Amino acid sequence: ISGLSRVSLIVEAGERSGTRNEAEHALKQGRRVLMWAPLLASAPWAGRFASEPDVTMVSRVEEVLECLQSSSVDV
Repeated sequence: ISGLSRVSLIVEAGERSGTRNEAEHALKQGRRVLMWAPLLASAPWAGRFASEPDVTMVSRVEEVLECLQSSSVDV
């Protein structure tokens, strides 16, 4: 899934979830990962993950759109 996307938006995920696994694959593939702060900011693993390069916490749709527009990966 991450290979088909310019940006992965993680809305909800557990520390050992498939969604987190997808996010890790996205980073390995040079893709950006956005994490939905209203649901994930309080999770300790998400805070650690957000410190990685190319991972951004977002809390507004406008932030997601800005990241999509600035993404340098061609579709």
